[in-house]
Amino acid sequence: TRLWYRYEGGAWTDSGLSQGGASGTFDFNAPQGEGVYAFYTIATDLNGNVENPPAGAQANVLYDATKPVSSCTSISETNAVSVDIDFTASDNDQVDRVSLWYSHDGGAWTDTGQTISAASGTFTFTFADGDGLYGFYTVAQDMAGNVEDPPAAADTTVNLDQTMPESSCTAAPLVSQLPFQVQFTASDAGTGVASTKLWYRFAGETQWQDSYQTLTGESGTFLLDPIA
Repeated sequence: TRLWYRYEGGAWTDSGLSQGGASGTFDFNAPQGEGVYAFYTIATDLNGNVENPPAGAQANVLYDATKPVSSCTSISETNAVSVDIDFTASDNDQVDRVSLWYSHDGGAWTDTGQTISAASGTFTFTFADGDGLYGFYTVAQDMAGNVEDPPAAADTTVNLDQTMPESSCTAAPLVSQLPFQVQFTASDAGTGVASTKLWYRFAGETQWQDSYQTLTGESGTFLLDPIA
């Protein structure tokens, strides 16, 4: 039995491979590289009778040795319990599935266990390691079983900060003119202080009132005129 092939719809070519017996396996090395190969076999009996070629291919094989590629994106900061990681993947044939990996504060990369069978989509990652910097990348696999190499660094990073900032203020106990000064300091162990707002109430009252004053930075001075 002799194996014939053609590449990408071209002319039929004798592979030069033959075997005796009624069954067996050919090891074919794809001489034209990647692409679609079609095959048929021609049998010869002991009396020298040769089988006529079939009308079409008996088998078709896509040879694909190219690894797929993928990447992902996200927001850069959050205080939520989870974050969406958007990804896209591509391949010279077809993407089979994409998996999501993460690291926390520069630690070891860990498979999240999440896989999506599509060339694009969104993973929802739930934070489990507390505040810090989370890095993410995706790994794609195509229909031929080729698996993307992990990148050298994260595709995207998310800074998780669920720690509340702290602030305090001081003022002179007795003033003779308005507006008067209220000094504040603020701190945050995570992403830093964005702004500080001043609230006040009159002596003997329980209801706090918004001064509608906001300052940036970790310290500063408000000028308050509660009568204005």
